[in-house]
Amino acid sequence: MKILFSFESTRMPLRSVTLIKWLIHRGHEIHVLYNESICDGKMEGKNLLKNIPIITHVDDVNLYDIWILDVLNHKRYGDMSAYSEMLSQFKNEIWIISFDDGSDFFSHRLNSKLQERVSCWLNNLLEKDLENYISPIREKCMLIPTYIESSNELRNIYHSDVKPFLDKTTCWYFSGAITGCIPSIDCRVNSINVMSRSVHPYNIRVTGYDPSIFLKFLYDNMIDINFKKSHVSQTTYINEINNSKFVLSPKGNCQPLRRQYESFAFNNLVFINENNTVDYLCEGIPGIHFVSYNTDCSDLKEKLRFYGENLEDANKIANAGRQFWETNCRIYPSGEISKFMSDYLVNKIYSIIGINV
Repeated sequence: MKILFSFESTRMPLRSVTLIKWLIHRGHEIHVLYNESICDGKMEGKNLLKNIPIITHVDDVNLYDIWILDVLNHKRYGDMSAYSEMLSQFKNEIWIISFDDGSDFFSHRLNSKLQERVSCWLNNLLEKDLENYISPIREKCMLIPTYIESSNELRNIYHSDVKPFLDKTTCWYFSGAITGCIPSIDCRVNSINVMSRSVHPYNIRVTGYDPSIFLKFLYDNMIDINFKKSHVSQTTYINEINNSKFVLSPKGNCQPLRRQYESFAFNNLVFINENNTVDYLCEGIPGIHFVSYNTDCSDLKEKLRFYGENLEDANKIANAGRQFWETNCRIYPSGEISKFMSDYLVNKIYSIIGINV
């Protein structure tokens, strides 16, 4: 099939790379519609889409069998999609995708008639309670893989350096920014502070905060000055995570983090706060692949102590997490993804639309 992807913001093509390359691997022809005047800037990660035709306009959109759109544009958030008129003329399949670190499809940027015409809604996160969505979405939504790209890139580079869990230093590690929304952001700040009060050595690097008066307040007043550090090189980061047994990965927006999958890939035991609000692919099983703790951090101190003192139990979970990543989260140079993810996409798309991709 001939498939058109279109975007209305600079960073969304980068987040769609895995899906685009998988569809090409499956034998489909892909074009990417990207206009800098619509997206308000140059495309991020354009080098990752080399050899894929990137076009600025389409003369006849009906030459495509499927049009996959990411309609988010923060600068024109309240406006209709820039492609609304072209969509009204399009006669074939319309899919909407979203990768914006949340479970919203930004459907308000389509009028009600176009919303009804969308045959598939794809997101990196889905609300557990689908009643939170408008009715056109509820029966036509599905998940798509996300957050796994950096772990694959880093493992491909440093695969020969990965240490067995028991060979790592008994040290707790956190590296990241103050980001997210309540209650998850409170959990992130509290998790850092609980870890800093543990009896074991730790390495905490808080690299800044997302633009927000509230997040700046938390960073200025709730984070110890000794934890405020600049970003480090990729090699330094890998050395730090590869030399630490334990990694703290509290969610910022209730979504998975790249750190979760990087920890799986590098054989760490990762601690992740509980998830009661959204579904996402390749979460893993608490207690089997990672250690889950309460969002209010009430049990984190005890879990840090337990696994620090019971390294065989910790080793079992860390090894299971690594095997889970190897089986489910791999991306191959050809564009192929794991059998689990590929089967999910093929079967789910067929069940919603009746199309074999």
